Amino acid sequence: MPPISRNEPIDELTQKELARLSDDRVRKSIESAVRRNVQAISMRQELTRGIAIEQGKVVVDTENYWINDDFGRDAALTITAASLWSSGAVDRLTALGAWSDVYASKNNGTKPGRIVMSTTSWNAFASGNQFATLLANGATRPAVKAEILAFAESAGLPPIEIYDRSVSVEGTSTKVLSANKIFFLPEPTDPMNEEGTILGATYWGRTVSAGFESWGIEPDEQPGIVCGVFKEESVGSSIEVQGDSIGEPVLANPNASMAIAVL
Repeated sequence: MPPISRNEPIDELTQKELARLSDDRVRKSIESAVRRNVQAISMRQELTRGIAIEQGKVVVDTENYWINDDFGRDAALTITAASLWSSGAVDRLTALGAWSDVYASKNNGTKPGRIVMSTTSWNAFASGNQFATLLANGATRPAVKAEILAFAESAGLPPIEIYDRSVSVEGTSTKVLSANKIFFLPEPTDPMNEEGTILGATYWGRTVSAGFESWGIEPDEQPGIVCGVFKEESVGSSIEVQGDSIGEPVLANPNASMAIAVL
């Protein structure tokens, strides 16, 4: 599994500033650095989960690590709509129904449990002419969200969920799932459910650092993200907050996800 780590140095100037604070304030400052490390690693893994859902595979291409784990999703489940939703004339509900049938054909007849869209793709979906209400004077009124969801439900489609999560990648805000696509996925499950979802799960390994005696981590708590604080008593008096992990999202059933470019 690919390693994900992050180090945050606390320079000498910052240490001098911290020295003027109470022990409690110093501890809280270091704890904030630990949280930043954990959040950064978590965001990187969240982005990788998005890649797995969108592409049906996980590609990691860095200077010191390379993998291309293709989980073998059927090519029919990664498509571009024949008629994009940039046109209001496109029948959205018929298209969703047809794609739902394709999904079911690759999943032993099981229909998707959720349709996931970004705000961008939702706005394109909602702009369909078929949702407009004809007024008495001949004009039309755009449908409100509740009306559109009712149309989708009456067409036998699963609930629609809006997902706009972004993470920071080298300082750049990056969407976890592409905004121009929609995704068919299984019913959501409780994240704490050990049975998980039929789609798959993120598996965390045990890093070498997790087993360091000085870190004091119990064996059953070692898999996952671990952090330590280190001080080097030399010129410059460096302190580093180090986060370490190995892990990868794995699609146990890659056909349980479908990605469709609609814009």
